[in-house]
Amino acid sequence: MTETNDNNLTIIKNSLGIVDGSFDNELNGYLNASKSYIVSTLSTDKIADLKDDVRLNVAIQQLAIYLWQSRGDTTAPRDALPFTIQTLINNLNYN
Repeated sequence: MTETNDNNLTIIKNSLGIVDGSFDNELNGYLNASKSYIVSTLSTDKIADLKDDVRLNVAIQQLAIYLWQSRGDTTAPRDALPFTIQTLINNLNYN
C-alpha cells in the first residue's frame, strides 16, 4: 500500500474532527480491521495489483470511518455495509 497507518490515521482524524491523540489506539484498531476485511474479500492476484492503488486506501479509510461512527449504535445494520462502501470494495476486485 502506498500509505502507512499513520497517514490513514491523520486522514480519518481530520474527517472525524478529532484533534488530539486520545483515540489513536482505537482508530488504528478500526483501520487494521478495515484493511483485514477488505484484503480478505480480494483475490490473491488483486492484492498484488492494488499495492500502490489509492482506491484501496480510500476504501480502508471509509470503512474505518463508518465503523467508528456506528460504534455503539444499536440501530446500525450489522449484516450489511452501506452501499457506497460495498461498491468501493467491489470495484477493487473487478476494475
